[in-house]
Amino acid sequence: MRVDFHIHTNISDGGLSFEDILKKCDDSNVKIISITDHNSFKEISNVDCQNQNVKVIRGAELDVKYSKTLVFHMLLYDFDIKSKLLNKYYLDNRRYEIKSFLKKIKMIENKYNFTLDKNKVKSFINNNNYFDRICLNRLLVYCDICDNVEEAYKKYTYFIPKTKRKSISLKRLFKIAKDSNGIVSLAHPMNYGLSMDIIKKIILKLKHKYNLMVVEAINNHQTLEEQKELIDFCIKNKLYISAGSDSHFKLSTESEEKIGLIQHSYINSDDVSFYKIIVDKEIF
Repeated sequence: MRVDFHIHTNISDGGLSFEDILKKCDDSNVKIISITDHNSFKEISNVDCQNQNVKVIRGAELDVKYSKTLVFHMLLYDFDIKSKLLNKYYLDNRRYEIKSFLKKIKMIENKYNFTLDKNKVKSFINNNNYFDRICLNRLLVYCDICDNVEEAYKKYTYFIPKTKRKSISLKRLFKIAKDSNGIVSLAHPMNYGLSMDIIKKIILKLKHKYNLMVVEAINNHQTLEEQKELIDFCIKNKLYISAGSDSHFKLSTESEEKIGLIQHSYINSDDVSFYKIIVDKEIF
């Protein structure tokens, strides 16, 4: 069975809607996925996450501080959206992002000497759960300044710095995971500019200190040789192996990305031991 446990939609910084993602799953015959939008889970939790062909696991990708200079992306799966700690995190993050978003709006207005309709801005913010430069492009379309997001970027937002997402501590992440009965995985381990030896030491430290049990050993941010080494490492150290394409489809339908496709091969559930705890509910 084909699976993919790391996918983004236009709820955060992806280019396609949840419904579009489901269609692409059908096209690639992928049967189980997880939507893991950045620091956001509200909108995807409010839609019908199942159709006849695709099972959807609730997910989110959180920015987590490992040190003063190193931030990891950690994937949280199968959590209870009623968790008090998870919702406290959501509100804290939302306030942070809105504050940053309003500053960027002011930068645009000052540079180009126009004022966006305040009611439309308020409505846009109320109906979104993620705010970055991509979202700023969508706001300009929503306010009838531009016809599409490509025009918005080329004419108005190209100079805006990339949004720095709010990060939380490892301690807070694992408290949220415990409170929400969620499962934590380290995303794309070789995408942080660290050597294989260092990342292995960090993974073992996270396992011993926080009981990290899942690593996204199969993903598009590493070579096949690195992937094999990570898989062997996870097996040796009794860590569950997860897999995800990290698809964003930022170029929308023109993107060459495919759900479930990693290094030119589709992800098979038999190769992903994470499947046992997320689908078969094996206790770990």
